[in-house]
Amino acid sequence: MSFLINRNVIVAGRSTSIRLEAAMWDALSEIAGREERTVNAICTRVDKRRKESTLTSGLRVYILNHFRRTAKRGR
Repeated sequence: MSFLINRNVIVAGRSTSIRLEAAMWDALSEIAGREERTVNAICTRVDKRRKESTLTSGLRVYILNHFRRTAKRGR
């Protein structure tokens, strides 16, 4: 069973709540560190560009695509 973790983030200057699995939060933090950005900045960017119906779905797709690109580059 997968447990969702609820966290508050700031997206475009407003507070919102996002529920993701622990592994997704870990991956998002890892990406933020690699890109020298905050999780809030990544969430804002994803929110502006997403095609998915919710920010949560958009973040999951963003995380998946990030690691797919990384795998293709051989890192």
